[in-house]
Amino acid sequence: QRSVHPPSVSAKAFCIWDANTNKVVYGKFDQQSKQVASLTKIMTCYVVCKLLRKFNLSPRKVFVKVSKQASEVTGTTANLESSDTISTWDLLHGLMLPSGNDAAWCLAESFGVLLWYEKQNKMHEFNFELIDVEIEEVNQPEKFFIQEMNAVAKILGLSGTAFDNPHGLMNQKNRSSAKDMCKLSIEALEDEYIKKIVKTKDYTSYFLTKELQLTQICWENTNKLLWKNFCGLKTGVTKAAGPCLASYYEEEGKKFVIVTLQSDSMDIRWCEHESLLNWALSASSN
Repeated sequence: QRSVHPPSVSAKAFCIWDANTNKVVYGKFDQQSKQVASLTKIMTCYVVCKLLRKFNLSPRKVFVKVSKQASEVTGTTANLESSDTISTWDLLHGLMLPSGNDAAWCLAESFGVLLWYEKQNKMHEFNFELIDVEIEEVNQPEKFFIQEMNAVAKILGLSGTAFDNPHGLMNQKNRSSAKDMCKLSIEALEDEYIKKIVKTKDYTSYFLTKELQLTQICWENTNKLLWKNFCGLKTGVTKAAGPCLASYYEEEGKKFVIVTLQSDSMDIRWCEHESLLNWALSASSN
């Protein structure tokens, strides 16, 4: 007989969301606002993709020059170097696969410049082919991007969510909840760009260095559930947030998003998501 309650997990908060009914199947402290580490990057990715679609831009044709500031961001990295020229498509993979904080900052300041141009009614002057933050006279462009992250959170009704950076590095002002992260994930997965990126196990990026040498780098996805029939979504960990994970499963008409926050260890996350998914699949069959 199926248990009314899901299996016990170490995560301090979690939420299981049925993407077919668009409702919470089960939650534990799922509306409690907490730091969510690199799950923040789901919103960063979503905002970039929304802007690409809004201005009818191809992510493969919009190139970005990496700033010195972006290349120096600490923590998990896509190994970007100052003055590398890379496509937005590749940058989005550098954001979501190796969880590059440098990629997050690069995208935020680059698309922050675009938002500044829009705000000034100067879109006709904007160079859509190559965004070079260091030659633009825009002060702290990432601030415009973070404002957009918060504006989108409000539109989506993410009442327990506020962003203060694009990568999720330790910051008391950067918070969300397991339920909000499920809602955001469902919205993000409606975008075919994002759906494709988050299920990619590894990706080779080709880009130009400062010396105009064509070079390549290979990124492997930090989400080990991709090798266990899941289709996404994003890992995260900081000392304050603990190990976090948003996963997505889609098979035979069943679609679930599961978010766990502050699990006991990095490795236990994988087992916990498999256990919660198995319970959800059983629950949906009855």
